[in-house]
Formats: sequence, structure tokens, C-alpha cells
Amino acid sequence: MKKIILSVIVLFSFGYKLSAQENLTVTWLTKDIRTKSYGGEAGTLGAFMELEPNDLLNFNNTGKKLLGIKQVQFYLESKSRISSCNIILRKGSNIVSSAEVVKQAVDTSGLVVGWNTIDLDSLYTISDSTEELYIGYETTFSQTAYPLGAGSGSNSKQGWYRRNTGDYMNISGTSYVFLIKAVALVSDAAKNELILFPLEIPFYKKVGDSLNVKATLKNYGTIPLTSFKFEYTVNGIPSSTYNFTGLNIAPDSLYTFTHPVPYVLDSANTKTIKSTVSLPNGVHDAEYNNTQTNTFLVLSKEVTQRAVFHEVFTSSTCSPCKKGNEDLDSVLKLYDHTKWTCIKYQMSFPGTGDPYFTSECGARSGFYGGISGVPSLIVEGPKEFSVSPSRHSYALLDEFAQVPAFVDISGTAEVHEKTVNLHVAINPVSNIVNEDLRFFAAIVEKRTEKNKKSNG
Repeated sequence: MKKIILSVIVLFSFGYKLSAQENLTVTWLTKDIRTKSYGGEAGTLGAFMELEPNDLLNFNNTGKKLLGIKQVQFYLESKSRISSCNIILRKGSNIVSSAEVVKQAVDTSGLVVGWNTIDLDSLYTISDSTEELYIGYETTFSQTAYPLGAGSGSNSKQGWYRRNTGDYMNISGTSYVFLIKAVALVSDAAKNELILFPLEIPFYKKVGDSLNVKATLKNYGTIPLTSFKFEYTVNGIPSSTYNFTGLNIAPDSLYTFTHPVPYVLDSANTKTIKSTVSLPNGVHDAEYNNTQTNTFLVLSKEVTQRAVFHEVFTSSTCSPCKKGNEDLDSVLKLYDHTKWTCIKYQMSFPGTGDPYFTSECGARSGFYGGISGVPSLIVEGPKEFSVSPSRHSYALLDEFAQVPAFVDISGTAEVHEKTVNLHVAINPVSNIVNEDLRFFAAIVEKRTEKNKKSNG
């Protein structure tokens, strides 16, 4: 009798566990129809859709937590020129640094025009992580073809494609997402779950200032948030802990708050502030997304106005470059011209390229690892802002201009035929310790007349 009772208990427990899990179709689409195709000359083209870490906890506010990926579905516009196909899953803090975690070959003889459904050989398990998951596929085609399908999407910033081993390109702003779906194993999302976003802290402050520690969280639980704990440390030294109570924050809602005890900046150095939220409704939750770390600099001296540096790689044989130029011009002409500068580099592609392409333009492209697509805008160097010029805005320019600079640079130039004599004064306004500092000077043509080619 004891053995029978034990068997019943085990079966009941096992059955309950299965009932808590189910399958869910993960999709970014608003419509299941092809409205655009991607491709080009012979080569390999990959398409990916992105899942943010927070969406793994509660996908699309369905109340479901993603446990693993079982199946990938993708839409092909054509198949006749496809020589190979692979299902690809990547994971990383961003797509450039992401690592390939699944690569599964697809039998090309079974591909169809339309939706293709591929079961993974084994479940790809999703663990709590601060990294994105990229789900997609790649095809290699032997001749010019446009086999990848895209459609109207609800979040087009999540779409990426990559040709051969070149740069990843984002299809944001096009109102398209790739026609990719996934089937995931899911369970019920947690009732109590918090996510903390980066603190709203200026990077530069002065000695004697008081820093109000302001942050924003999101209630990723499935019930209202009534209380939580918030604390922060500065350079590893604990500060005050505060319990926020009496709240009523609905699921999937944001809440911005300020710690009631400000931090007084008493010394000039680099500060690292680590902030943590915990105990939503008094319950422990997943902690990997509860902490944010910000670094800022406390200065003892004054700073100076930044001239925001724009670099544009473009060509008069590139159709989107004309609109990119117009969109960028519409932003720059509205802003104080003393607070920005812009250099444009004509490139040797697409087609015959631009007649004003020079070796200097190619060298600058190489400085950034090789610019593979035009138009490309880089603001304040490669680690800051690198996108199409059409994505720039007055608000972004203003955000860059608000960052102070530590060096006043002034100069004059004298031109004698092909010789330019440059006289420059470089005056630091604050202490700088950086062995990697370099000075660059560029000679820029203000007007050209012979580069009106295919884009008008």
C-alpha cells in the first residue's frame, strides 16, 4: 500500500508540472503577409529578430515567461537560387558582439515559397540573462535574388540583417520586420517582478553639488506593485536604503522615483554608483535585472561648450543618400551652428561611386573598420552614435551638445596654392589624464560641382 500511495503522489506531481508549461507562438508581425523582400547579389544574407531580456520574462505582456525555443518559422519570397540555408540563434549584449548559440542546417530541397517551419533538433533553453536573444535564419544564393520576406511589424527596431561577414544593418524606421516566428515553451510569468532602467545621472558634476539619485523601474509582474526597496552605493560605499510603500503600479507600467537622501559630491574623481531595487510586494524576484551601474565624473574646474562632431559617408550614386543629406541638413540648420561641425566623405560605391572619392575618404572609412553601407552617420566617434543620417534629430543633437568639453580649440589657416598652414591653440580647461589623446585636422571642400550623378 505504501508503494501505491507513493506512485500516486509522483504521478500527480509530474502531471502538475506539465500543465504549467505550454507552447506559444512568438511573433513581431501585425500582418502575416509579405510586403517587402530583401536580397541582392550572390552571397549569404542573414535575417534576425531580437528578443530583449525583459521580454523573455513576460513576452508581449501575455503573462508568459519564455523557457526555450522549439521551432523557427520564416517566409521565403523565392527559393530557386538558394544553395544553402541555416537556422541561427545568437545571444549577446548587442548583435555585433553576440555569439552563435544554435546553427542548424536546413534541407534546401524541402524549402517552399511562403512559410517554412523548422523544428530545432533540441530545445534551446532560455535562462535569466541581461543579454538579447536573436532568432533568425541565413540563406546563401548563387545569383542575384531577393528571397527574404518582410512585412508590417509592431516593433521594427528589432529587425537586423547581415550580408556575408559585413556589418549588421537595422531595418528600424522602415515599418517592417522580417517574416520570422518562433514557437517557444512557456510558463506563467511571475506575479512579482521588477526591472530597473539606467539612472538619470549627468556624466559630469562639480564638487559641492548634490546628486539626486533618480531612476525608473517597470512592473513586469502580473499583479499591481504596492512596495519595493531601493538602495545605492557610491564607489562601493553603501548609502541609505529606502522602502517605497503605498503604491499602486499596474502591470507593465513604468514608475519614476527619486531616493529621498541626495549624495553630496565632496571630491573630484570618478564615481561609480550602483543602484538596486528589490522585494516587489515584499517578495524576492529574479535579480539579474534589478541592478544598474552608472559612472560619472566629478570636476573641480570649469568646462567648455562642445562642438558636436558629425561624419557622413555618402555617394552621389546612392539613392538613399540624397534623402539622408536632406534629412540631416533639416536638423543641422535649425541648431546653433557654433555647436556642431560636419565632414562628409564621398565613397567609391555603389556602382561607379562618387567622382570626389579620394584616398583620404577611404582612409577614414578604414579608421572605423570599413564603412560597408551608405549613407552612414557617425556622431562623436564610433562608440556613440552610428546610423543612417535620416535617424538624426534635433533632440539627439541637443543631447550631444549638452555634454561638456574639456578643451578649448581655436585656430586660423593660411592657404597658398596647395599648401595650407594651420595655426592651432589647444587649451585644456580641466585636468586631463589620457595617453590616447590625438589631434586631427581636416581640409574640407565647401562646394563641388561635378558629382551630380544617378541620385540627382
